[in-house]
This record gives sequence, C-alpha cells and structure tokens, in this order.
Amino acid sequence: MDFSVIMPNYNHGDRIAIALDSIFNQSVLPKEVIVLDDGSTDDSLAVLERYAANQPLLRVIRFEKNRGAVDACNELFRQAKGEYILGFPADDIILPGAFERAAAMLDANPGAGVCCADYFMVDTASGKLEHYRMGFAEEACFLDPENFTERLKGWWVPSFTSFIRRDALEAAGYFLTDTRWHCDWLAYLTVAFRHGLCYIPEPLAARRRHDDAYGTKGRRNRQEQDQVLRNLLGRLKSDEFRDVMPKFVRSGAMLFFNNELDRLVMSDPGMWDNETLMLAQLPMWYRMRACKMHMDSIWDRRLDAESEHQAYINEALLDVE
Repeated sequence: MDFSVIMPNYNHGDRIAIALDSIFNQSVLPKEVIVLDDGSTDDSLAVLERYAANQPLLRVIRFEKNRGAVDACNELFRQAKGEYILGFPADDIILPGAFERAAAMLDANPGAGVCCADYFMVDTASGKLEHYRMGFAEEACFLDPENFTERLKGWWVPSFTSFIRRDALEAAGYFLTDTRWHCDWLAYLTVAFRHGLCYIPEPLAARRRHDDAYGTKGRRNRQEQDQVLRNLLGRLKSDEFRDVMPKFVRSGAMLFFNNELDRLVMSDPGMWDNETLMLAQLPMWYRMRACKMHMDSIWDRRLDAESEHQAYINEALLDVE
C-alpha cells in the first residue's frame, strides 16, 4: 500500500514544522507529503521552503490568496498520487508507529475504503489528555459496509486519523463545497458505507483543542449551520448518494447533529418529507437505544488518558509561556 500525506496550512508557521517532524520521523514513510499554503500572512512559506530544502519527499504549493479549507483540501486531493491519502492538520502530530499500523491494516485488507483510529485530544493549557474512542470494535479489524453501518450508531469517522482510498474519494466528489465544515463527515462516511472501513482501536494522533477551529466557529453561527444541514440533507437525497442514503438512515449517522437537526426539521414543515424524516427523526425506539448506547456515552469515551507518548505530546503541542 502506498499513501500520500496532504496538509493544508493557513498561518501555522509557528507549529507546522512540529507536525512535519511527526510525519517524517515515522518508521514507515509516505510516498509524498504535499503542503498547500493557503495564502498565509505569517512566516509559514519561509518555514516550509527551509524544510523542503532538506526533505525530498515534501512538495509545497501555494494559493496566493486565502481560498478556505475546502478548496485547499480538494486541490491537495487532486494532486496526491498515493493509493490512499491521509489529510492531516498543520498544527497536530502523528504518534510514533502510526503509519506502520495503518499500512499493515490496509495491506491485509485491500480494497477497504478507509482506515481510521482513535486519537488524543490535548488541553494545551493543562496538558490533560483525553482518549477519544470511536468504539467500532474491541480489536483491530475490517468492517464491511453492512457491519460498519450497524456499528456506527450516530458517531463519525475522524478524517485526521483516516487514510482514505483516493479513487473512492474521487467517486464521492471529494469535499463538496456547500457542505462546508461538514464536508469531511459526508465524504468519509460515504466511502466507508460503500467500501468498508478498517479500524484501529488505539490513538494514532494527538490534536490540540481549538476554540477557533473552522468547524467549531461555523457551528456557532446558527443561521449558517442550519443552511449547511439543509445542504447535507439535500445531498443525501440526491441521485449521487442514493446508494448510501439507506445506510445513513440505518446507522443513525445524523444523530451526530442531534439537537441542531431536530430543531431545524421540527421548526420547518417544508422539511417533513419522508426521506428527511427518516434521516433526521428515526423511530423513537431506535433513537432512545442509539442515544443510550452512544450519544450519552460520548462523554464517557473522553477518558482521562495516560500515554507512553506523553512527554512527546507535551513537548510538541503544549503552549509555551
């Protein structure tokens, strides 16, 4: 299995070298690493040029003006040559051995659409780690589309720990611009529902908690979030997604937007068509079961964690006074 790592960057000149170090220090290296600088106004480009001078696997491209995360990611996906692609943030880190674990899983399961793993969330002020568990299985395994559909139950596939098959992502339309900060949610679930998913039940990345992250900021704007949810529903009901729409219903995937989506649909009779109601308002017995088993236990999954990589994570990600 060969794979590419892609990384959009906007004004992370103070941290991107740390993210790149975590990639190039892996025991198994990617075919290529492509960084797109999205019109940064800090010293990002200078940092990247210095890094690229000593790292032949690194290729740097640039947008002269900032075009946003979705356009940047789509350009990177189109430029990548690997069979699988990992899209990784410019200010987080991959943990040692992550690429080796993922490559072994994908080599053992050719044709899988996605390979994903758990991750650590890092409170940069306190250094506290939380282990976010996807909970799809107790041991590393491949879940075929039907099995994955039964096990999702309102959860998601974290793109920053996921190697996605390039041709399958292309067939799904890459990241659809009208779904904005939920474009990866739609794309990665679509590919997993079509081609199955490998799951590694251990953290392979550590990410910093961001109050100003693209998706976090977007969801705070109720009017814009409502429109994005309308766009998601429209996409899922379109011919392009007709084959996977039943899996989005059966898996309870839209429970990921539980209160936001309930409020939107219940307040607008124009959205009370059968398909929208199936996607957004599952039968009460299923909703209660799914919420009890998964949504209400999300906080239980965010366990205080200790890691053999604690010192490495602290040095790489914690804010320095």
